[in-house]
Amino acid sequence: MRYLIFTLLFVCAATAHSQTSQLINMGECQLESGAKIQDCRIAYTTVGTLNQDRSNAILFPTFYGGKASDLLKYLAPDLLVDTSKYFVIVVDSFGNGVSSSPSNSASQGGAAFPTITIRDMVRMQKRLLTEHFKLNRLHAVIGISMGAMQALEWAVREPDIAKKFVTIAGSPRLAPFDIVFWETTEKLLQTVIDCKCQRPMAILNGMRFLMQGADYQAANAPYEMLAKIRTDIDKGSMLESIAYDRMLQMRAMVTHDVSKDYGGDLSIAAKRAGSKLMVLAGNKDSVVTPQPVLAFAKLGGAEALEFPTCGHDIPRCSANLINPAVRDFLAR
Repeated sequence: MRYLIFTLLFVCAATAHSQTSQLINMGECQLESGAKIQDCRIAYTTVGTLNQDRSNAILFPTFYGGKASDLLKYLAPDLLVDTSKYFVIVVDSFGNGVSSSPSNSASQGGAAFPTITIRDMVRMQKRLLTEHFKLNRLHAVIGISMGAMQALEWAVREPDIAKKFVTIAGSPRLAPFDIVFWETTEKLLQTVIDCKCQRPMAILNGMRFLMQGADYQAANAPYEMLAKIRTDIDKGSMLESIAYDRMLQMRAMVTHDVSKDYGGDLSIAAKRAGSKLMVLAGNKDSVVTPQPVLAFAKLGGAEALEFPTCGHDIPRCSANLINPAVRDFLAR
């Protein structure tokens, strides 16, 4: 199959390793639902150099609402992934506004865009790896938040594809608390679309502030910032096209369940991932409840690290601990 490749940019990474971003037309992308994404486009960015025996590739899918450029801050010899050793493929997930999304589809824009799942994202990534990069084996798959859900899907669905899997602030399937939060968020975004107004965004911004938790905000939002906090909450806005993107990814997270091929038995799914998996969770995470992934790690004998003072933003909260721990795990 021929690919139409558009080079978007070519710059030097801060680590002096080459960084390239590309957008590839994959034709049609078949989805788990039976629907198809027409004119399906996949965006990715690479950092580092693929070694001679092609054994040092790491796949790094994007988190909710994130773009590949948002993950570059984790890639350097002294950060999360050592780009002097590894060739990192950062993939833009469906619905992030770069790869195929409701906001950029000419024929399936807005509400007409088909529903996607975390598994659809993984299937797309496998096509990218095997058809474009000619890679049938990876050193690792690593992800944060929704990216971690994709990494967990990889670990269960394709455990032999990589030597290591690393998930940060992810879940094998969301807890009811998380599901209700995301479904409430979706209702607010749908209201933005239906009423063509921005007041629901202020409610959503306030929810996000509260979801960070009292301890986090006590440390990061002193009383002197109250006026600015209120202003930022009230002035938040979102384009209708982006609201559709966000809702698409929310639905993918809410329906995500790595055990659905095993009768809902997470122990079977966990054993497929086994000790290849490293799980990192913030105990005060109010966005993706940590208990499901910690229980999953225990069921499969995976390595699990808990960070008692951190919430969802554990890559920043405990970077001094997480970065060396992940680098060590990848190097074993």
